[in-house]
Amino acid sequence: GVTFDIATQNNTATTADNDYVAKSLTSQTIPQGSSTYTFTVNINGDTKIESDESFYVNITNVTGAIVSDGQGLGTITNDDTPCPSGNILYVNAAATGTNNGKTWTDAYTDLQSALNSTCPGITEIWVAKGTYTPTSGSNRSISFVMKNNLAIYGGFKGNEIQLTDRDWVANVTTLSGNIGGGQRSYHVINNFYTASNQLTSSAVLDGFTVTGGLANGGSTREDVGGGMHNQFASPTVSNCIFTGNSAAFAGGGISNLNSAASISNCTFTGNSASNYEGGGIFNYSPNAFPYLYSSVTNSTFSNNSARSGGGISNRGSLYGSNSTSNGRGPSITYCTFTNNSVSFYGGGISADSIDPTVSHCVFTGNTANYGGGLFAGHASIGASYCSFSGNSATTYGGGI
Repeated sequence: GVTFDIATQNNTATTADNDYVAKSLTSQTIPQGSSTYTFTVNINGDTKIESDESFYVNITNVTGAIVSDGQGLGTITNDDTPCPSGNILYVNAAATGTNNGKTWTDAYTDLQSALNSTCPGITEIWVAKGTYTPTSGSNRSISFVMKNNLAIYGGFKGNEIQLTDRDWVANVTTLSGNIGGGQRSYHVINNFYTASNQLTSSAVLDGFTVTGGLANGGSTREDVGGGMHNQFASPTVSNCIFTGNSAAFAGGGISNLNSAASISNCTFTGNSASNYEGGGIFNYSPNAFPYLYSSVTNSTFSNNSARSGGGISNRGSLYGSNSTSNGRGPSITYCTFTNNSVSFYGGGISADSIDPTVSHCVFTGNTANYGGGLFAGHASIGASYCSFSGNSATTYGGGI
């Protein structure tokens, strides 16, 4: 037989860069009559974009044979996704290329891959028409999460060059909570941040339909915001449709907790909050954080339902107390509220312990027990240039 020592040696691949695990063995044997020997080297996987690299394998102290070449070469083939040269990643469920996100042809086929990309300098994600879910599995806790300094745009056909070329009406781009196993995500989008690490208005969602969220997990976090949950998160949301989302507690479409979200040109229809408030939107700004107020502009609310605040609920305290917001609160302007319904307060809008501003809004056909169009409790609503028609209340205040 043949006896020898064998060991790895750095080349362009190094142990210092954590490319592979160094290995050294002594007194190895190839039995008489055999001509092969297996030496396994563990390669460390990473997502660092590198060229192919190599390391040496050296055989020394050989007895029982004459060695003409005692050095082999092991090659580590790079399989990491290359980053684009620009600032845009592409997503298209129908893409058939290499799926690395660099172009429409090679687009990622799911949005999560783009959101999880570590490529530097990415400020935009362009998403082509189709339906995208937070997970291909059945884990209801998995959601899309927005990031600072990143705009996510939907409404593309899948060949556009300019952002202005997209058409989000014709090219419906859906973020759906209808996941595997017949399950529904607690939140389609879950922007759960902290007071010391907040999501800012630099996070943009534009041109999507958000549907299928079901926030009924039994905890405070998982019972609010079926479509989108914002906590210490103030994203910019434009040109979106929130439909068919539900919450067991509050905010069927969107829940804004300590949030200054900016919502414009959006549609909220067929969302519900079965046990509390805000079928379309739930704005909650407790007194501990009184200066984070959301704004809603040029948006429509129809056929949403809740116990209170069928279209929008605004609250400064969960238990009802005199407002301490000193005339400050969410801003709701140029919005339309139609056929929203609640079993208690504010078919269109409700406010409690906070002072929202409502201007240039239209309320039609909304129903409630108190305040068919608009209801204020422990609050002062600054309403101006609004119209009320065909709203009804079973007890009092058909309009207000």
